[in-house]
Amino acid sequence: MEAFVIMLVFVLVVSPLVMSIIALALAVSAKRRIQEVEERLAAGVSAPASAPVTEPVPPSAPVPEPAIAEPPPAPAAVTATSPAPKSAEVQPPPVTPRKKKGPGLEVTLGGKVASFAGIGVLVVGIVFLVGYAIKNAWLGPGARVVLGLVSGGILIVLGHLCEVRGKQKLQLLARSLTGGGAALFYFCVFAAHGIYHLIGPLATGGALLVSAMATFGLSLVYQSQSVAVIGMVGAFVTPVLIGGDFDKGAFPLAYIALINLPVILLGLRRNWQVLYNLAFLFTVAYMIGWMDWMRSRDWVLAVVFSLIYFFEFAALGLLKLRGERRTAGRSVDLLRLALNSLMLMGALYWIFHDADQEKWTGAVFLAAAVMHVGLVKLGWRWLPAYRQDTLGFLVGGLTFASLALPIQLDGAWVSLGWGIEGVILCWFALRNQSRLLLVGALLMGAVGLMKSLVFDFDLYATAPQLFLNGRFVSGLLCAVLLGVQAHLMRRTRAAMKLEGLDYSGWLIPVAFLGATLVAVCDGFWTLGLDDAWGWMLTTAFLMVGALVAVGMAGRDRVFTVPALILLCMIPAKIIFDWFVFEDMLGSSSRSFLHGIFIGELVIAAMAVYICTAIIEREPFSGIKRVVKLSAFLNIFSLVAFITVVTFEFGRMSSDGGSTGITIWWAVCALGLAVFGLIRNTARHRYLALVLFGMTLLKVFFVDLGDLKGLYRVAAFMGLGVLLLVLSFLYQRLSERFTDMYEETQDVDEPTTR
Repeated sequence: MEAFVIMLVFVLVVSPLVMSIIALALAVSAKRRIQEVEERLAAGVSAPASAPVTEPVPPSAPVPEPAIAEPPPAPAAVTATSPAPKSAEVQPPPVTPRKKKGPGLEVTLGGKVASFAGIGVLVVGIVFLVGYAIKNAWLGPGARVVLGLVSGGILIVLGHLCEVRGKQKLQLLARSLTGGGAALFYFCVFAAHGIYHLIGPLATGGALLVSAMATFGLSLVYQSQSVAVIGMVGAFVTPVLIGGDFDKGAFPLAYIALINLPVILLGLRRNWQVLYNLAFLFTVAYMIGWMDWMRSRDWVLAVVFSLIYFFEFAALGLLKLRGERRTAGRSVDLLRLALNSLMLMGALYWIFHDADQEKWTGAVFLAAAVMHVGLVKLGWRWLPAYRQDTLGFLVGGLTFASLALPIQLDGAWVSLGWGIEGVILCWFALRNQSRLLLVGALLMGAVGLMKSLVFDFDLYATAPQLFLNGRFVSGLLCAVLLGVQAHLMRRTRAAMKLEGLDYSGWLIPVAFLGATLVAVCDGFWTLGLDDAWGWMLTTAFLMVGALVAVGMAGRDRVFTVPALILLCMIPAKIIFDWFVFEDMLGSSSRSFLHGIFIGELVIAAMAVYICTAIIEREPFSGIKRVVKLSAFLNIFSLVAFITVVTFEFGRMSSDGGSTGITIWWAVCALGLAVFGLIRNTARHRYLALVLFGMTLLKVFFVDLGDLKGLYRVAAFMGLGVLLLVLSFLYQRLSERFTDMYEETQDVDEPTTR
């Protein structure tokens, strides 16, 4: 009985009321058009009457001119009269349009803001009133729904009265009231079925469709996007405010799908982009909330409605292109197409993961890829002039296809999917000359590389073999795919001369360093942090990367940056390694005769040699900053070399270790001084003096108290002899040493600029 009463009220009261308002508004608008046509016709009839009056004026002007033009003094008078009309013609046009002033802040706040805020607060208050009535059992379910319908009708009537009698002064208030009433219609139909179960699904669908048509019919009559937006927002938000059995069954999802249909059609008809873009965002939010509530329950239903929502907004994209006249400037539409595909991808992955159906995820992604390719073919046949826009579906299809295999395999391969997606999006962005999409491609490639470096280390319960695991292969391919993006940018720049879309100058170094770090991380992951060989091998990996970068820099200077970065990391890691080795190796009788020491010493020596060669090599020698940095790295590598031997002496348990450190430092200082004098390099001489100073401090503050017997004698006598040799060399070469300062001014390479 209550259901019959509700439908009767809706059919006999609300629907005729809305239809009469629409008909009346159409009649008023038609009457206005007739009046405008009559006014134009009247103006057209009166025009010839005014024409003959103005015609005799121009002939009177040229009559006196020929008479004045005959005598010679006449041109002075002519020049005097001519500037006056010119100044009168130039002054008025720029002044008049600038005198118009828009509404002030007071009108904006009191008119627009107060209108929208007021109707919003009123609708929410009505909703809360209904909720309060439910808790206190004031009215039965049927009466509550009828009350809501009547309230919505009253708001629509008030809005129409403001529209008609306000004479365009109360348009904002009128449209706010109309939108609020439309939102109440949606809510009442929803409550009658979803909360109180008074009407069936068929009647609910019909009532929702009628409410939508009435709301959007009013927005068409008033030609107001705000009415449609208010009605749409109210339809989406009201069920959340009132609560109820929203998290059960298919009705909430069908409710959203039905609301989207008139929203999309009206948005296409009037080109109201705010309307359907907001509907897209609300749809995504509702779908996420519903899946979060339901989890693994009704996962088939979630898949079905995810596809329905996807096709709704995919159809929006194609239908909008069919009505377009421009061939560019639709970045928002492209973004919505991309987000639509991403929404479907995330929903499918979430649904199958929560339902423990991961084995079908890859097949579903392949099916989605085929579906996207079908949309591309449909768009190319239907809209051949907009192939660039329909390529957005192709990007979605390639994304699904690229992730189908990685997502089906081990977790490490997901990183590879991100890298592949980055390459696909990079190609699409370069083809469409979109910097925003290009940045997105770079972020996707970076996400894949960072995931393999940071998050994939715990994918294996037991450590796999070095380099023979999916984690290493996936990370290495992610770095290579970043290099592929850089190659695409360079090729596009060469073909189309697009300098602003080429980031290969820093992307290639990042990709190369990423590949090197993947190898280093795999060494730590597989061998472990408590293995001395793992620490030494990772340092060797850095050296291999530096050698490759230095070799590639001869062909492409962009590899100079990764070469210098790796050469800076190598000595720092060597020094850090020996702080770690102090606990791992302990004291051993095989000092200087084990592989860890020999390997680290060879790597340090190679770093010293490479930094010296860079200064003299052609690609680097012409760059002053590179030469200076290489000189610093050369000294840094020498310090690392000296540190390796120093730590090995320190591992000796007897006093001979401390004495060996003193003599080793003194010998190194003397050798550096001799080398600096011969090769005219001030940096080596400065390091020699610093090292001699450290040796003196060690002898007097450490060895004097710790060493005993012959060890103390050897330390003091050895240092004394070496200092005398150093003094002899400086005095012997004093003249050359003075000339050296005057010529070079402490610059290692005077030819660099």
